[in-house]
Amino acid sequence: MRTSVLNVITATKSFPGMGRPALDGLSMSASSGCVTAIVGPNGAGKTTLLCVISGLLALDRGSVRISAETGVGTSALLLDSSRGLYPRQTALQNLRYFASIGRPSGRLVPNEECEFWLNAVNLADKRSMPVQALSKGMIQRLNIAIALASRSRLLLLDEPTTGLDIVESTRFVELVRSLTQEHQLITILTSHQPHTILSLGDEVYLISQGRIAKRLEREQLRVLDHEDFVHEYTAAIAATAE
Repeated sequence: MRTSVLNVITATKSFPGMGRPALDGLSMSASSGCVTAIVGPNGAGKTTLLCVISGLLALDRGSVRISAETGVGTSALLLDSSRGLYPRQTALQNLRYFASIGRPSGRLVPNEECEFWLNAVNLADKRSMPVQALSKGMIQRLNIAIALASRSRLLLLDEPTTGLDIVESTRFVELVRSLTQEHQLITILTSHQPHTILSLGDEVYLISQGRIAKRLEREQLRVLDHEDFVHEYTAAIAATAE
């Protein structure tokens, strides 16, 4: 399978009433089969960046490209794990509906394919359960199944482990890691949790005031513990504020 690379090039985005741009000439890249973490304080531009990559927001200047293609194609943006799903419909019904409308052809996804993706995210035994009865972790996994069934090449996760208990968080991290590698996804996530970042990230971009403050590669992350990472983070963010 050919490696795909997503490039964000000098992305600039402003909103009315803001004293500075939400994104200020930001450039970054992410490769298929790898998890890229975007980390920064509240208001740094993390969610805006995900919205720009997904196509929900248009840039004022700059571009987003995957390999030689302009645009990002199909993507999944998990801003709120429960928002947008039909709570009284089952996991299987939600998966089949949203995956079908997410495909370029718009054709209904075959039932056996839906079953395959539910099994891939360990939800096969919850197929007939209404979404409102699922835990938050299960709903996060259902969203991933919808993205994969939609044949998405991008998985965009905005603080995906927030609110999950230790068991669900660990299970979710392991699932994202294995699916990213197995299906050669371009996975980009934001998080405030050092454990999630260090467990998942193949590379980390520290972002502050709409700009990249520092990039940490996998080799650097492997030797960092929780305390070391926090030190790297605070030093990089402080330097951009000077």
